[in-house]
Amino acid sequence: MIRDDYIMRLIEMFTESMRKIIKMEKEGKNEEALEAIGETYRNLLGLNPEIVHILEVEDIKNLMEYTGIINDQKMQILAELLIKEGDLMLQAKNKNVAKQRYLKALELLFTMGRNDRIKKLKLQIEEKIKELDDFQK
Repeated sequence: MIRDDYIMRLIEMFTESMRKIIKMEKEGKNEEALEAIGETYRNLLGLNPEIVHILEVEDIKNLMEYTGIINDQKMQILAELLIKEGDLMLQAKNKNVAKQRYLKALELLFTMGRNDRIKKLKLQIEEKIKELDDFQK
């Protein structure tokens, strides 16, 4: 029961954060949206965004295990934040960083279960990476 409450609260907080981030993105406030993503890394996952960008996926998972609870919901939140960050980087014409974020999100998702949401996210990222690769040729 307590675990279910924790997961529901985590999902609610993430949903609210993403709502704000998407609103900023629509308003053209991409720098603010990136800052909000960084705050979400820190507040919901206990991770410094710079560390997320530098470390390999396995190291991030180990850090999350060391600093607290790790579960598929947290891993999915991390992947979705990386995807949104990649989208914002792509809008800023920073294609290389966008691709790095997408690849890390994809790798995270491959370490997780196989629910429909995960499958959908994997397909979305694979399409984005393919578009980037096609554009760079």
